[in-house]
Amino acid sequence: MHRSALGLLALVYAALVAYASLYPLARWQPSEFSVLDLMFAPWPRYWTWGDVLVNVLGYVPLGLLVGWATWRGRGGAGAVWLGWLAVLGWSLLLEWLQAHLPPRVPSMADWWMNAAGATLGVLGGTWLHHWPWMQRAERWQGRWFQRQDQAMLAWMALWPVALLGPSDWPFVLGHLPETIRQWVPPWGLGWGDLPLRLGTLAGLELGLMTAALLLPLLMAGLLWRPKPSWALPALPVLLLACVVTSAAAVLALGWPRWASWWQPTVGMAMVVAWALAVWLQAAPARWRARLALGLAGLLLLAGVWWQAGPGTGWWGETASLSKGRVFGVFPWLSWVWVVGAAWLLARQAARSPTYNSRP
Repeated sequence: MHRSALGLLALVYAALVAYASLYPLARWQPSEFSVLDLMFAPWPRYWTWGDVLVNVLGYVPLGLLVGWATWRGRGGAGAVWLGWLAVLGWSLLLEWLQAHLPPRVPSMADWWMNAAGATLGVLGGTWLHHWPWMQRAERWQGRWFQRQDQAMLAWMALWPVALLGPSDWPFVLGHLPETIRQWVPPWGLGWGDLPLRLGTLAGLELGLMTAALLLPLLMAGLLWRPKPSWALPALPVLLLACVVTSAAAVLALGWPRWASWWQPTVGMAMVVAWALAVWLQAAPARWRARLALGLAGLLLLAGVWWQAGPGTGWWGETASLSKGRVFGVFPWLSWVWVVGAAWLLARQAARSPTYNSRP
């Protein structure tokens, strides 16, 4: 992956780490607790292995992305050291900010565990950069993907993570976070309050899931370099969506209900989205970008519409779980992903036809 795409992913992940570290982002109070006080504070008396795993593993991806991006920037070992120190400084800043939030307790033990995870990640990024197979993967990427769309490539890499956010229907993004639901317009009704027949309601749900799958398929098609044979590359995108949705079901409901999201309507939406993506791949890239932009707007509008009504879909029974600390991150990422996709697609649609048809 290109350095610019890795850098964008690192910035997004750093923002997610900040959200998880400072949750619930409310009741800020001034404090005279300094960084030196934090560094010399006594260690916590009680801790669990769960806290150790969360603090260590949470910073491994950030260190990996920063280390890999700095090596790709050809800055040498000095740039990697600076990137590693930047991650450690970011962790220390977040720990100090927790002193201004009464629900959170700053601790140097957490910082040391974060530092361990960041160090493992930087070492992993160094290994990936020097791994011979990674160089072959880079050549494969240059052969099959458009190199001028690194931002969209990075955004597509975030799509599986955004799918972990709670939604009333599988694959549908754009669910408003709980903290901004109070700004929902008064005309928001929600699907459960619409006076529609069951057949019409099922058709709306089918159309919404189809649009939610067709959007990333069209974005992936814009990244795909060869003109023919988009049928096979589109299948792994759908398979990845199924795997991530099952993982979301496991996180919310446990292993016995890992396939609770599957319904015949979901399978039909996948088939229709795949067929449309394959058929539209022959259209000019500019028109495909405009269609995907319209789908992103549709998902955003639908995400606002159903907020005021009760949860009527598959995730309705787990709505209370989405208010927890872990699930609280994903609605934000889900909403931001659709907004970012709309911006990238608008930029793609505004480009000249010569740029979009470049091999």
